[in-house]
This record gives sequence, C-alpha cells and structure tokens, in this order.
Amino acid sequence: MDSISESLREHYKKTFQKHGATVKGVDWGENEATLHLRYDKMLAVIEKGSAAKPSVLDVGCGFGGLYLYAQMKGIALNYTGIDIVSNMILWARKNIKKAKFIEDDFCDHDFSDMSFDYAVCNGILTQKLDASMMEMDDYAKSLVKKMYGLCKKAIAFNMMTTYVNYYSPNLYYKHPAETLIYCLSELSKKVKIDHSYVLYEFTTYVYK
Repeated sequence: MDSISESLREHYKKTFQKHGATVKGVDWGENEATLHLRYDKMLAVIEKGSAAKPSVLDVGCGFGGLYLYAQMKGIALNYTGIDIVSNMILWARKNIKKAKFIEDDFCDHDFSDMSFDYAVCNGILTQKLDASMMEMDDYAKSLVKKMYGLCKKAIAFNMMTTYVNYYSPNLYYKHPAETLIYCLSELSKKVKIDHSYVLYEFTTYVYK
C-alpha cells in the first residue's frame, strides 16, 4: 500500500469513528448541502441517454453516501464502491444491500474481471495530509489514469483549486489548467472542467 493511501486510511478511520456516516465523518466540513453538491457534480458525469442503470465505480466511496444520495434522487445505479477504511466499508455493507463494496487500496486492486461505464473519485484528491506536492502529483496522476483505463464512458474527479484566498497545508491544490493539460495530453481530447460552483474546488470530466 502506498504511504499516501496509508495516511488517508488512518485519517478517515478516525473521522468516521468520531462522527459516523455524516458530512463530518468524511471530513467535508459541517454543511450537508456541500456534501450533496459534490454528489451532484459526480453524478453529472453520467451522460444523457445512458443505460437505465449505468455501472459506476466510486473510488474512495467512504460509507456509500453517493449511492444513498442517488437513490434519494431516483437515480438507479449498478454501483461498486472501493475504499481502504474498514469501518466505513463495514457500515456500508451492513446498511446498503443493493450495492457492492470492496475493502482495498484502489491503486493496488486487481480489476481484471470487472469493467464500469463510469468511475468517480470524490474527495480523495483534495487531501494530501503530510505528503509533498510532488508525491501527491504522482499519486493523483496514477489514480486518475487507472480510473480512465477501467471505464467505458467517462470519469469524474475533484481537486482543490488554486484560486483561493487561503491555503491549508493538509489540502491538495491544483491549477485547473494543469489538470486540463494533463488529461488532454495523457487521456483524451474530450475533457470538461467545472469551476463554476461555490466551493473552492473544481470537478474534471474526461470522456472516451
């Protein structure tokens, strides 16, 4: 397991132990509306006219909140979540019966017998904790490239934007143009960035 993955596992294990299946439990502040906004941005990757129940891989799925939110919105998904935080996965398996949950490091997991229409990563690439920027850059590129290789249609992921008035040392900030250039150069010419919503982050969509 990568040292960054290990650090993230310990961090989110503690937040979930303290706060449970809540916005605080996944360390996204205190406002549940921002949690739902991020879910909306992830679900926006699903193209109109897609299959009635598209398959979605949720990288760093936590307690399966994206799936629960999609259900609440009436969006049917063939959902698979993967996370390295055991207490989150345990909660998800106990409380969500119509989805699949994998406890493993996404970067190491063997998906050779699986494929997905879409892959999303919500929040993992906004935290760097104690990792250096160079280490986190390499980690992010590897994760995004693997996501893209696993999907048949598109991926979505979010990052903190550099257009902020304050930098927190534990967060991972990227200039949107850098991310755009990487995706265009290494993945696909079909890239869209949403930098228009109220949070200090942006969501990148990369299509096949």
